[in-house]
Amino acid sequence: MSGGLLREPVNTLGNLGFVAAGLWMFWRLGRDVELDRPRTNRFIGTTPIALVYASASVFLGPGSMVMHGSHTRFGAWIDNVSMVAYILIPWLFNLSMLGRWDSRTFLSTYYVLLV
Repeated sequence: MSGGLLREPVNTLGNLGFVAAGLWMFWRLGRDVELDRPRTNRFIGTTPIALVYASASVFLGPGSMVMHGSHTRFGAWIDNVSMVAYILIPWLFNLSMLGRWDSRTFLSTYYVLLV
């Protein structure tokens, strides 16, 4: 830990990997051709759930960067929000498969729980 601009520089900058992974997901999702794959997989192509998952990955990077870079109360809060936003998706997706929810029900439930 240092007293400079970034309190934990290596951990802070290491979170750029989440941003890169999320941006790669967006790129890859945009290249998916839904006709080549079964439509039952809601993580292929530019489906709402796939896009939210890629967004949560991108958000996880800066959320954690703020906490490790600043060591402030706001940083700890935004880090927790970004982790919950990311982890909630696979958990809720499994629950939605059991309940046979459509994408709208999934996303509504996700945003309500996140708020």
